[in-house]
Parts: sequence; C-alpha cells; structure tokens
Amino acid sequence: MSTGGSGSIHLSRGTPDLAATDVCGGGLECMLAGLMDLSLVAAMIGFLVLLVLASLTYVPTAKELCEEERGRTGAEHVAFDRFVKRTRGLPTANVTAMETAGTGPLLHRETPAGSGGLSTLKDTYRETVMDVPHFEEEYNETLEEHMVAELGPDVAHGVMGESRLTPPIKRGVVEAATDARERRRALLTVLEEEAQSLDRHNDTLASIERSVETTTAPLCADRTYDELVAARNELHRNREQLNDVCRERQHDRRDGQLVSLRLRDEIDLQEFLYSRLEVTYPVIADAMGLLNTVETTLHRIEDELIYRA
Repeated sequence: MSTGGSGSIHLSRGTPDLAATDVCGGGLECMLAGLMDLSLVAAMIGFLVLLVLASLTYVPTAKELCEEERGRTGAEHVAFDRFVKRTRGLPTANVTAMETAGTGPLLHRETPAGSGGLSTLKDTYRETVMDVPHFEEEYNETLEEHMVAELGPDVAHGVMGESRLTPPIKRGVVEAATDARERRRALLTVLEEEAQSLDRHNDTLASIERSVETTTAPLCADRTYDELVAARNELHRNREQLNDVCRERQHDRRDGQLVSLRLRDEIDLQEFLYSRLEVTYPVIADAMGLLNTVETTLHRIEDELIYRA
C-alpha cells in the first residue's frame, strides 16, 4: 500500500568539500547549503512540494480488495450451485412398499439408500462448498460449523444427527443451499456496482490530483497576479469536484449498501470489504486528503494575492 510519501527522504549534498568546521544538522538544511545556484534551490523546493502532496493512498488498494472478493464470491457461488445440483440427484430412504405379516401390523420396507445417502451428501459438501481455494484462510471451519453458518442449525443438525437421508432432510438441504447460492449472486451484483464506482472515482480523483499538482508545483512568488487568480479558480473547481465525490459516496451509503453474508445479520458492504484497510471509506479518505492539499494551497495563494493587492 502506498503511504503517500510518509517515509523519510534522503538527499545527498551537492558539495562534498565543505570545510570540516562547518556544522550541518543534515536533511534539507544540508542539501540547501550545498546548492550555490538559487534556481536549483527553487527547483528543489518545488520538487519537495510535489512529494508532500496528498496521493491516492487507499482507492487503488480498495480496487484490489474488491476484485479479490469478487473472485472469492464467484467461486463460492459456483461451489454452492454444484452442491445443489449433485444433492438433488442423491437417493433418499423412501418407503417403497407396505406389507402385512399375517395378522400383524404393517411393515415398512425402505430403500437401502439411508446412511449411504447422508455420507455421500457430506462428501459432496466437502468436495464443492468446502473446496474453494480460500476456504482455510477465510473460514477454517469443520463440516458442521460451516453447515450451521451457511444452511442454518436445523438443517445442519439434521444432516449431522440423523442416520438416514430422508426426503425432508434432502429438501431442507437443497433449499438452504439454494439460498446460500443466491446470497452470493446478490453479493456479486453489489460488488460489480462497487467495482464500477471505484473505477469511476479513481479516474476522477486521479484527474483532480494531476490538476492539483500542476497548480501547486510553481511557487507563488514565481507567478504573475493573473496566473495566481487562474490557479485559485482551478483549485476552487477542484474543491467542488472533491465535494461532489464525497457527497456521492455518502449518498451510496445512505441508500444502503447492506449485504447478507451467510446467515448473519446484514452488514455494511464497505465495513466488510475494507476491513483490512486503515479506513472504512477509502474513496472519501483519499478525497479528503486531496481536499486538505487544495485548502492549504488556496490559503497560500489568497495570502499572496492579498499581499500584492
């Protein structure tokens, strides 16, 4: 993850033959002491201004996380779909005939598919749902734990606690697994919308960032009054664009980017998706970083305009 230039900057001095008695504390002072040409000093200050400009720290990583989750959710959708289809074909312990034993009670004859059907169902679950590449990293659960979380405790306990695969158990498993599959389908739709939003805002913020860098790079003292006015107007436009980005993302959140994960309560998409980031709302965080740079530069330009008035 980019840190936006938060690390130390090490610069070599331009004149290595300074007198031994000269005292230099290092860093920028030492570098400037070795630059005899004032034009080089101005150029270096402009370079340092660019280094401290806010950069897009979070949105690029957010795009990677969103793409990763799309891949994982897609794999789980396919896995549940395979499990549902294979489970539908499993035989159950159905009553196939009723016979009388003399004058005794009716005897029920069942198909011999009982315990074998449940065993096959469990194996099928392991071979499909629990066989996604990220299972250990994201879930690391036993068969029963995972079934409880995905299919519900009643269905899971029926599979784990009964001795035969009966029609009600099979029906319950298929219905619950179908719901789990559809939750993934719904999440994929939301993730696709989020990916498009991230792409759009990334392009907008990158364009604003380039504009801010171009506007900020020259020193105020090196520009004419009219150039400063033009720069101020451009920064005002950048500020409004950044406010628009923040308003749009806030609007998305108010509209409800809630997702259902497994059988838990609905949670906020961005809290789920960006839990590994330092911020919950990466687009707003990067927009605010740029906005801070815009406001700081505007104050400097306006101070210079007042000084020249």
